[in-house]
Amino acid sequence: MKCIKTIVGAAAIAFAGASFASDHWYLGATVSYYDLGSERTKYSDLKAANAGIQVGKYISDDMAIELGYGVNTGYDDFSVSSLNALYWLGDESDNWRPYVLGGFNQYDFEATRSLVRGHGDKSDQVMFGFGLGKQLDNDMEFRADIRGMYDIDGNDAQDHGVQISINKNFVEK
Repeated sequence: MKCIKTIVGAAAIAFAGASFASDHWYLGATVSYYDLGSERTKYSDLKAANAGIQVGKYISDDMAIELGYGVNTGYDDFSVSSLNALYWLGDESDNWRPYVLGGFNQYDFEATRSLVRGHGDKSDQVMFGFGLGKQLDNDMEFRADIRGMYDIDGNDAQDHGVQISINKNFVEK
């Protein structure tokens, strides 16, 4: 709970400050696949497919902050909350533009029967990744990235995932 309060507080501060810097924000749909390290489960790696939403705000021409939430669509009962910062590389006129991202994830395991003894129903990670994005038109953007996560709760778990996003851009004129 402490981590969620920290994430919400940091996001509120970031979005409040960002609102003065830029009037460009976006809302998107995501599909993600996570492969969680074998340190968490009794049997084998935990794999989860998630569908979610994200809302982001550009704080400069090349940097955005976003909040995301994804829920289980596959076998394991697992949801993810995230706070990320994206930094776009290259020129806006590039057809495909690379980016790096970093942030925090919180996993919520709704079914803990397959987790190792002592593992809680929530887990916090620091996350890093990189991806490619393409502006489809003035309003729509496609992104795809790979992510590596490291557990900061002392479980020594290392996870990885992929995410695909379609975002609707909103820019006040």
